[in-house]
Amino acid sequence: MSDREHITAPEPCCLELRCKSMTYRVDERPGMVHPSDLMTYWCALTGTDDGPDRELVDHRRCQSPRGCFRGMGDLS
Repeated sequence: MSDREHITAPEPCCLELRCKSMTYRVDERPGMVHPSDLMTYWCALTGTDDGPDRELVDHRRCQSPRGCFRGMGDLS
């Protein structure tokens, strides 16, 4: 983990983005993760590092206006 991850709050991302740190960090959850260049990310919809649009997933890429993006506003 980088020092940045220890001092900043998690940031918004797609609800379908997943990473290993979500299993042990209490402040991370779907839609809120700490950005990291070292973390392996995957999409919950595909189970791979590609989203439904066949593009790579990570915290920077899995944002609006990406076509497959689901944010907190999409939960209704």
